[in-house]
Amino acid sequence: MYHHSIRVIVVCSLSLVLLASCQFSTNENKANDEWQTRLKEDSLTLEKERLELEAKKLAIARQRIELMEEKQTQRENAEIQVEWAKKANNFEMNPSGVVITEKAFFHEKADLNTRKKAYLMRGDQFTATYVSRDFVFVSYDNMKNGKTTSGFIHLGDVENVSW
Repeated sequence: MYHHSIRVIVVCSLSLVLLASCQFSTNENKANDEWQTRLKEDSLTLEKERLELEAKKLAIARQRIELMEEKQTQRENAEIQVEWAKKANNFEMNPSGVVITEKAFFHEKADLNTRKKAYLMRGDQFTATYVSRDFVFVSYDNMKNGKTTSGFIHLGDVENVSW
């Protein structure tokens, strides 16, 4: 009976060891699952932050492009203003001009919003009276009907000529 008791004690001890081992394994699996969950959450957070930074980087790049385009437009506008100033000076020295665009509309005032129906065609020659801002005041003698038409024409539509 003594051997039987020892056997029972050994079996019980082994059972307790196995049970403790299973419990430890379960706790270890739980800890491992929690660690993996936390790792996935951290990974998602980092990915979200990376995407936000990429979006900010793209926004900054767009702003830089817009600024560069704006500077280019300003440069081009400045060049046009210089060109028109030269044209204005030329008309003050020599009032003869010619239309260089398909149509050059007359305007009531030196303002694009005051366009009339009347216009001159490419190659029509005129006499400039004076320059106002980006416009030249012209008189056009129509040889076909003998009438004279006067008004403002935009400097971008004309060139100064020497006859």
